[in-house]
Amino acid sequence: MDTDANIAHRLKRVLSEERPQFERVEPDLMLAALAYHGRDVEEELTIFDLTRRQMGRILQASPAEAWERTGIVGDRGGKSVAQMLKWGSRTPETPPPVHRREAPGPGAR
Repeated sequence: MDTDANIAHRLKRVLSEERPQFERVEPDLMLAALAYHGRDVEEELTIFDLTRRQMGRILQASPAEAWERTGIVGDRGGKSVAQMLKWGSRTPETPPPVHRREAPGPGAR
């Protein structure tokens, strides 16, 4: 959840500032300090949902060229809004989708 909030904050800054600079996030430090295990799951999901909805409205209202604006992310260099969105939407913990063949319909051989 905190990663999503961080990406939303960065996106807002990239859309509103000229090439803002960001330090890389230290996940181990966040894990140690932010009481993940004591959080309310429903509340976290609500925050996640509202953040995504808000960013969706902001991005829909942005002109196409805004998606090419860049921010400087630590040692990763310049990243555009489009690149940040692509990175933010990946979920390394989630396995790739399994493509299943549909079962044949009734009477099929």
